[in-house]
Amino acid sequence: MDLSPVEYEPLDADVESLADTEPIGAAELVELILLLPVRRRASRLRLRSAGSVYALEVVRGRTELGRLVLDREVAARAIGMLARLAHLDPLVEPHAGSSATNLARITIRSGRSCAVVVVSVVALLAGLECEISTLALDGAPPATETALKRCSLCGAFAPPGDSHCERDRAPLLDVEDDPRPGGTVGVHRIEAELGRGATGIVLAATHVFLGRPTAIKILHDSLARNQQQRRAFLAEARAASRVRHPELLEVSDYGVLPDGRPFVVMERIDGEPLSRQLEGGRALRPRHALAIARSVARALSAAHHAGVVHNDLKPSNIMILASDREEEPALKVIDFGAASLLELRHGHRDEVIGTPHYMSPEHIRGESTDGRSDVYALGVVLYRLLTGRLPFDADEIRALLTAHLEAPPPTLTSPHGPLDPSVVRLVSRALEKDPADRQQSADELVLEIEHAMSRLQTPAWKRWLS
Repeated sequence: MDLSPVEYEPLDADVESLADTEPIGAAELVELILLLPVRRRASRLRLRSAGSVYALEVVRGRTELGRLVLDREVAARAIGMLARLAHLDPLVEPHAGSSATNLARITIRSGRSCAVVVVSVVALLAGLECEISTLALDGAPPATETALKRCSLCGAFAPPGDSHCERDRAPLLDVEDDPRPGGTVGVHRIEAELGRGATGIVLAATHVFLGRPTAIKILHDSLARNQQQRRAFLAEARAASRVRHPELLEVSDYGVLPDGRPFVVMERIDGEPLSRQLEGGRALRPRHALAIARSVARALSAAHHAGVVHNDLKPSNIMILASDREEEPALKVIDFGAASLLELRHGHRDEVIGTPHYMSPEHIRGESTDGRSDVYALGVVLYRLLTGRLPFDADEIRALLTAHLEAPPPTLTSPHGPLDPSVVRLVSRALEKDPADRQQSADELVLEIEHAMSRLQTPAWKRWLS
């Protein structure tokens, strides 16, 4: 992305006098923010809402230099001033073919020093938020600090704040990120490659201090050069990290390798995708299918309550764990690569991201999506679990998308015998074209699934009377 540069020279070159201003005003805050990359070699600054106040977080490399608590009105006015200085409109959501952007490059000159930074301003429900990242300082990339040190004698790892090994007092050396087996990424030692896909590679790793197994996903180099792809990768990490639930894959960290490729650190799980259990048109027994759908719906509920819509739910994004039992499924919902954050404004979308076989009608039309779009996708998944086939399929994408928009799903039948009417009703309702006609939340879908499961436990002669 080509960012038009903006030149700025702060009036006050004294960081301490600005930081000590009490109370600090919006203009002084802008001066302080733009001086910190030059005078304190800050590599990243973030001004964000923190409840009833705002917080300015200042980081150099991997070290937090400090945090300043600010009045909300002062902080919001300062962000507005930064947006005007950088010619940004935080209320515009950029899209392909648009000249709008929420990123700008500013060259800051103070005395003999010069810093080039990228400014990002976005509008969230909690308020305006601003982030500044330093690209260069006095013509060179900002100095970074490694996440690890290693003993020059015994090879033991140590945290970055130490200078000598605790075992033998030998000097400690910096450990640079190296995503090859035997190397390290952050505080994680790489063991092997787990898989390789269209967007990146996934590596098996272990936290060197905690001994905890992790997985690291690294964006392919060809995609990392594309600003839009980098932002989407960060959005996935941000969306997944916001939610904590036993049936959602946990994302614990995000970073960038020296070669510019971003990565995310996730928990490592032992299992296989649900899609593998469905190979060859296999259908699951109704109670097993409903139990899986209930677990997925619970995970979606946690995501929706955190303001995250998955937008690409499908069997390959549902991992069945090695500890799985038919009566109580053990699973993880993964891959928030197409996720949307509900707090962000929905702008026009020229590109629809997702998997056509599981897309809701509103997703296909490029409209804003909410939790009911995930309900539709889970309805498609459940239909396939019960029948062994998809409700809509076609050789051509256009015909497939048209079917989602207009065609009623075929009658729901199972090779394991007749389905209870409650099962048919819940799937039919989840697959309604109009979101207003579906279950209105994942919580409501959980209740309907549990009702259907209780019906399956009821003897047939009692069901005849109910």
